[in-house]
Amino acid sequence: MKSSKSEQNSIENTNASSPYRSCLYSLILKIPVLGEILRIANAYVYDGDLASDTEFAPLSLWIRKHYKNFLIVITLTVISAPHIWFSSSIIQHLSAISSVDHRPMPGDLIINIFPSVLGFGIGVYALIFGLSSILIKRLHESLDAGKKNGKAKTGSVLMLNADMAYPLLVLTLSLGIGVLQQIFPNSQVFELVAWFALWYSMLMVIEILTVLFGLGENELLNKLD
Repeated sequence: MKSSKSEQNSIENTNASSPYRSCLYSLILKIPVLGEILRIANAYVYDGDLASDTEFAPLSLWIRKHYKNFLIVITLTVISAPHIWFSSSIIQHLSAISSVDHRPMPGDLIINIFPSVLGFGIGVYALIFGLSSILIKRLHESLDAGKKNGKAKTGSVLMLNADMAYPLLVLTLSLGIGVLQQIFPNSQVFELVAWFALWYSMLMVIEILTVLFGLGENELLNKLD
């Protein structure tokens, strides 16, 4: 009896907190800039599910979507800024590491590389709207079948939109971080954040290429039918 009551109470608490989370989510969406960022990021985590318009994605989905990339990026960030993590006595024995005076600054790299990459990504994003209706319908049917079979709990055909918009959002935010790092070149905090943004954006570029590869593959197979 006690266990059944505790389960019932937990369900009631979940149901009671759900309207609160939805209300909080809708309020944050009204905040300029932050609302747009949250909406795109939430849709990306939710795999384009329609629920992303009304509520936060569960924490488990956020962790599942980001933890691998974050582990890779954190590792690359540590490698890119050894002078912050290690003493000079250790660094001087590592000949492969550039000296402090000649080390590249992440802000410079971001400003020099990402504008052209962002332009390429936006151009590719526009091409999504020209995809054949047959491909879109097949993707929709595949996602519906996955939900019915229990292989997927969330997702919709809008995942194409989210999988392209989120990397472009990351690239845009990285440009802003790169500018700030140039304004505050002596700040180790901004340097670490800029290195993190640089490597995370590179992973997002790979994700864009992965999406394009999948779309191209399916489009070519459709033409064989």
